[in-house]
Amino acid sequence: MKCYYSIESNELCFIELFSSKYVIDDKVVVYYNEVMHDDDFFNRIYVKELDINSINEAIDKVRSRGIIPFIYSIHKNLNHRCGGCNYNYYDELATLIYRGPDRRNTIESIRVDVVSCIDELDGWIDVFTTSFSIRNYIDEVSKRIITAYRGARLRLGLALEDGIPVGCSALLVHDNTAGLYCLGVLKEHRRRGIATALISHAIDYALSQGYTLIVQTYKRDRLESLYSKSGFEHIYSKYIYLPDG
Repeated sequence: MKCYYSIESNELCFIELFSSKYVIDDKVVVYYNEVMHDDDFFNRIYVKELDINSINEAIDKVRSRGIIPFIYSIHKNLNHRCGGCNYNYYDELATLIYRGPDRRNTIESIRVDVVSCIDELDGWIDVFTTSFSIRNYIDEVSKRIITAYRGARLRLGLALEDGIPVGCSALLVHDNTAGLYCLGVLKEHRRRGIATALISHAIDYALSQGYTLIVQTYKRDRLESLYSKSGFEHIYSKYIYLPDG
């Protein structure tokens, strides 16, 4: 699948804004953030090809740094495929691609602005860390996002309701693909169309620039229906495992 490689490239490019990279070999690569050691998106053992020795070497690598070893693979039933190894299913990360029509925000009370300068980042960081319940990592997020904003093709969206920041998103353009990440809404402002407004804003931008638009969501968050209503279609998943012990 040709689009698979560009989508994976976009995702990994985004992860590297927050994570260090360690190549085990051509089959397994480790992405890790020692500060955000328990974050299951920015810490991962990325399995390109199944090899039990490479996976176990990666597990030892991240555990030695105090990081939870989240194993990401496109393969289901990893235990069976790896010869009976004891890996426990953790979650599934679904990847969706935009296939539908242009959807525009029709809720007048919600405005989506693009963060246009460094001075406007504080509001975005505040909403992101609060909506994702990672306020304990706000210093690390601030350092990473400021660096990324200065050096990457990163477009940050900030949703405002009556002038108050209530939602956030990030678009990373890479390999002619726009990846929608960090979609968050403050808990007390959810179910008001704010996430839909941010999604519509991303769709409009991607269509205007001729980019393929993708988004990812964990099964536990039960958001696939939200994206489906906005014109996204599931194309593949990665399955996440944790080793015993």
